[in-house]
Amino acid sequence: MPVVETVLRSAAPASLDFTLHDDQHGFRVAETGYELISEGADGLSAIELSMLLLASYCHDIGMSPRRDKVKNHYDWLLTAERNLLSSVEQNQFQSWLDTNRSGITAPVEVNRVSLSGIKIADEAIAYYARSKHNDWSEEFIRDQVADLNVSLYAGWIHDLVTLCRSHHEGLVQLRQDKFSTKYVGSPASPVNLRYLAAILRVSDILEFAPERTPSVILRNRNIAPSSRIYWYKDHSISFNIDHASKRLFFSAQTPNAAIHKAVLQTAEWVDNELALAATLQQENLFASGVISEAHRSSYDWPWPSRLVSDIREIPGRFTYIDGSFRPDTQKLLATLSGTALYESNLSAVRELIQNALDAVREQIAYTRLQFTDPMEPNAIQSLANLHHVTVSLTKDGDRIFLKCEDNGTGMTRAIIERHLLISGSGIRGESRRLERAAQERGFAVERTGRFGIGVLSYFMLADSLSISTRRSQEAGDPDVASWQFTISGVDGFGELTSDSRSSRGTSVTLELKPEVIGKDANHFYSKLEEYIRSTFRWLPCRLVLRREFDKVSQIHIGPGWAEEANSHDNYLTFSMFEEGAIGDSLLIREEVALQSDVIRFKEAMIAQSRATINWTPAQERQLPDGKGVLRCSIPSFDFFGHNSNIFVESIDNNLEFLWREHCFKHPTIDNRTSLHGISVDNLIRIDDCLFDLDLRSHFAVMADRSKIIGKLDTDTFQFMKSFRIDAWLNFLNDHNQSLFNELNVAYAFIPPSRMQQVLREQPAWVVRPFGSKLARCALLDQPIISVGRLSFHTWANQHMKMMDDRAEAMPVYLDDESLNFALHHLYCGGRLVVQSGSMTRQMLGVTWDSISDMRMINDKVSGNTTTFPSDLSHLFCALLPGKTLFNADHEFTKRSSSYNNHSSHSSHLNDVIKHLEAGSRSAEDAIKFVVNAAQWSERPWQWMQENKQDELRAIFTLAQIDDVPLGVIDCSKYNEDASIVRLDRAAYSKKEITEECPTIDEHSTFASVERNGPR
Repeated sequence: MPVVETVLRSAAPASLDFTLHDDQHGFRVAETGYELISEGADGLSAIELSMLLLASYCHDIGMSPRRDKVKNHYDWLLTAERNLLSSVEQNQFQSWLDTNRSGITAPVEVNRVSLSGIKIADEAIAYYARSKHNDWSEEFIRDQVADLNVSLYAGWIHDLVTLCRSHHEGLVQLRQDKFSTKYVGSPASPVNLRYLAAILRVSDILEFAPERTPSVILRNRNIAPSSRIYWYKDHSISFNIDHASKRLFFSAQTPNAAIHKAVLQTAEWVDNELALAATLQQENLFASGVISEAHRSSYDWPWPSRLVSDIREIPGRFTYIDGSFRPDTQKLLATLSGTALYESNLSAVRELIQNALDAVREQIAYTRLQFTDPMEPNAIQSLANLHHVTVSLTKDGDRIFLKCEDNGTGMTRAIIERHLLISGSGIRGESRRLERAAQERGFAVERTGRFGIGVLSYFMLADSLSISTRRSQEAGDPDVASWQFTISGVDGFGELTSDSRSSRGTSVTLELKPEVIGKDANHFYSKLEEYIRSTFRWLPCRLVLRREFDKVSQIHIGPGWAEEANSHDNYLTFSMFEEGAIGDSLLIREEVALQSDVIRFKEAMIAQSRATINWTPAQERQLPDGKGVLRCSIPSFDFFGHNSNIFVESIDNNLEFLWREHCFKHPTIDNRTSLHGISVDNLIRIDDCLFDLDLRSHFAVMADRSKIIGKLDTDTFQFMKSFRIDAWLNFLNDHNQSLFNELNVAYAFIPPSRMQQVLREQPAWVVRPFGSKLARCALLDQPIISVGRLSFHTWANQHMKMMDDRAEAMPVYLDDESLNFALHHLYCGGRLVVQSGSMTRQMLGVTWDSISDMRMINDKVSGNTTTFPSDLSHLFCALLPGKTLFNADHEFTKRSSSYNNHSSHSSHLNDVIKHLEAGSRSAEDAIKFVVNAAQWSERPWQWMQENKQDELRAIFTLAQIDDVPLGVIDCSKYNEDASIVRLDRAAYSKKEITEECPTIDEHSTFASVERNGPR
């Protein structure tokens, strides 16, 4: 005993917040125990009294563990140095962290430990020590007590460990045979471990003397606020054992609500222990064992099953209520299992399948961990093909059942009891350990479950459910029995029984509510199929949907991506054409005939688009850092072997078409985003190619799983943009000989520096001979003019007429003119041409006298130049819709020719100020500023003239354009007058910065306009 007392007296607890577990605590537990048995002490053997005394001191000695043990755990959590703990200790500690601290891992923080990290480690160590104190008490007993020159009987150390551990075990364990009375030693003496355990438990819980929580220590230790009430409460309690009446009196007057709550909790704990002892007495378990009747009568338990309590507030201080927020369980369960949380009752199908897929993911992960190479592609594909989730809709008379079966990991009794039935239990500890083991081998499990509430949603579909399950051997759980669990209603009480299931996995059977099915079970099956197809985008195994009544049918989805690109054909088609129909309005015969023609034409175009649509083979890439996977495919239309990304309403499916405003159709693509294969709100804002994005990690989701929380990070967006460009370049290279190549390049919106890889020296474009209503896509082999600005509503009737009537490379307008493509967006050189006469609402264009005059654009100023008419020679550039053309002969163009042309159309005050600051740093920055700011609208220039002219003048001086006229003709707006903005005036004078465009002589502008008349 001296060794034990010395350790208890001198050692410190793992956390100074814990109440004292010193030698005096052991003494008081022994003292209370003796008082409980005082009248029957003579009936206990000397060995029993010795064991009870030793247990009183040793049962909590693990609360004062060796300091090196605590320090090594603490240091390991902060540093992850492997030599601090054995592999067994590391695994035990990490397993506890997985279950009790949301899976934090060592080191808590990388590189530098903050106060926050230290706080996390302090708290984790304190509560881990408390959870381990039974084990550490056993270590002490076997290491220290066993070395004492004492031997009560053979095996007494083992029995002492059993007795000490019993104070944290439950009724099920105390019923076990190892606690039954037996004879030991010579001469034989009885030892009733069950009776001693009851005395120890009640004595320990009754130890609330103020000496255990002295005020001076409370002040000196600076106890955490969350622990202080357990120090204060003992000073409010009075306790008395009445041997005459065999009653236990518990009274308290409490000074505040928190202490009152703690005292009530303490009384409840005592009542629980008394009730447990009374149960053992009622079951006659204290008298069980191989002993004589004389000894059997010594183990009578005289104490009641609960305290006589008198707990009240100190008058005038406060009025006690249960002041904590607590759920109305029935209403909360109803909310979590209803459409108040989920969008529709079919969301339960998603939750059902998702849970099955998670079980399959875990089973595949356990299997891969057994492979020498868990990353071998063929083995991974084989595992995907071997596993399945099968959803069946079946009939039994008038009853309809939905069954979901998988061959995943299955469940144990503990998983059913502690996780399936506990809403919000979150991720299991073994799942965290599996995820970590997988990461160490280079892959991820990719579970989707997060909240632990999905099973409640099943009751949106059904009033009862039945689960049959068997745990897989690969999971390594000792419980590999088969179990069946049934329950009726979300507020029902379920029953767990043994099951005859022989294969691993789980099947969940729901008896569907009649109102869920509706009048037609086949219609419900169709809805179910449509929902599953739209919800599950990527699958780790096969997903099978079966209808097992009427006309039996089934569909297979996965493994991998759930659908191919061509499943989008209908969506693409109807994004370009609206179905025509004759309405109910009164129409005269000619109107009916006209509308019928329109309908027939649309139907023909729909049929043509469906017949000609093609998709590139899907390209797939992994996002950086395991964030997910991205798949891309590009659609096009095949016109006699020439692929175009824009649909053209051609005549008789050839390359000639009637030129009109809406003859080009822009297909809209329905891109999808999913998290672990399950659809969420789309995060992709790209509509010129099919992107399937499946996110795998680093992302949180709303509780109803409809939306990702937060946004994609910049790196992911840049990765997607780069992938898109590469996919387009592959397409353009593969179809470089198409007559639509240049139009496809314009539509692709790839950087000018990359365009040169796919543009041709002899381009093709949409050409309309002068005076013709028909246009065709053809290689250019003659002088050509590219129309740059059409400001007329009837622009299809407008021609820019050159003196030699050269053909027009027509602009292509999409989406009500919000997208426009022109030949001069891709090629520079040639000459700027302007309609003759007034410059109001000018029509501009570029003409090339020969194909050799055309130069592919690039991202430099020099790559976007053309020759300006002499009347406009003072202009630096012309702003056309979608393009800026620089005057090849202007002095400042020559000076800035090597600079990038990065247009920044910003009129926001802060952006303008930021650009001004950047432009004032150096001569190079000043030139960059002028090049980019020249492409702004008039408004920011006017503001700079009025408010920042000094700064603007300084920039112009740095750029060495003090005396150079610098004008910009702005024709970028379709329905506004053309105007010239004098940038040099904004910097050097207070004059109006805009000026009227001059009257242009026909001979100096090279072009005139001719109108064909109404269409």
